[in-house]
Amino acid sequence: MFTEKFTLRRDFLSDEAGLRRRFVWVGVAQLALMPFLLVFMVIQFFLQNAQAWQQKKNYLGPRQWSPLAQWRFREYNELPHLFERRLRASHPFAALYTRQTPRPVLGVLARCLAYMTGSVVAVLLLFTLVDESIVLYVKVWDRNLLWYLGVFSALFAMSRTMIPGPEDEARGAQEETMARLAAHTHYFPARWRGRCSSQEVRAEFSSLFQYKTALFQQEVLSVLVTPLILCFSLPACAGRILAFVKSHHRTVE
Repeated sequence: MFTEKFTLRRDFLSDEAGLRRRFVWVGVAQLALMPFLLVFMVIQFFLQNAQAWQQKKNYLGPRQWSPLAQWRFREYNELPHLFERRLRASHPFAALYTRQTPRPVLGVLARCLAYMTGSVVAVLLLFTLVDESIVLYVKVWDRNLLWYLGVFSALFAMSRTMIPGPEDEARGAQEETMARLAAHTHYFPARWRGRCSSQEVRAEFSSLFQYKTALFQQEVLSVLVTPLILCFSLPACAGRILAFVKSHHRTVE
């Protein structure tokens, strides 16, 4: 695409078929590397978060800013370390806002799930105290009770993280929390002002501040979808891409 002097090559702008071929070849390469990429991503994600899961029992992972949020928050030509410092400072207020937003239905469901799974875990632990061989050799649907103990323990821990805490009672502080958050993110749309307690604002905010597990699922999905985009979607747009580059580039001597 570029010459040694970082100027556009003339033949690139007129070679639509060549651009299509490059898209397809990169898509094929991506498809060939997909199994290795997926294995690497899963192993890396597990190793990075296994200790946090074991300590905090937060199996959805902590929330963090999505790539879209980072793109919106970053100032023009802002240095990376300054931007990361702003994001780190914003995390406590972002987490506080998500807890302050009313979620009565989710709270009721979380308490119900915690009660049921906790009861099952308590019974299985009681079996372990009576005779540890029970959880090892007694099977239900081809699974021993130890497997169910692990599953229900994970569900119990996950449901407890969704139960509203005492800080959730501060229902009227959303505006103040969002203002303090905006001091770090430099992002406070006019449509949010005065409506920070509404479900619409919360839904939009949650799409920017997501669970790490949800972001990982999106990354995995992007690896699966990228070959399709490269092989089928982008080749059909090659002509329009070249036309855009041709009409929007400028050569500076």
